[in-house]
Amino acid sequence: MTTLSELVGEYGANGFIMNDAGNGSAGPSWVEWDEKIADEYGDTEMFVNPDKNIKKTAQYVIGGYDSDEIYTSEWFNADKDPGATNPFRQQIIF
Repeated sequence: MTTLSELVGEYGANGFIMNDAGNGSAGPSWVEWDEKIADEYGDTEMFVNPDKNIKKTAQYVIGGYDSDEIYTSEWFNADKDPGATNPFRQQIIF
């Protein structure tokens, strides 16, 4: 597996998409890459995700986004409320 920092370095990227879902979510958004963000999210493990809906999510944030390989993280920061029917959670898309 590769990390977000490795992908940013390999592709010369200046940011990534933060996806969220569940109660209280605002929807996917762009996150600029800087030192603070690198420290917080850089070690996140990323994997190629074949789910076609991921590409649609990326295109929502970046019109015309097109790639044969889209990387995502596992969902994280999940709401720990055992009674939540649609818990808040986040995922990185690259």
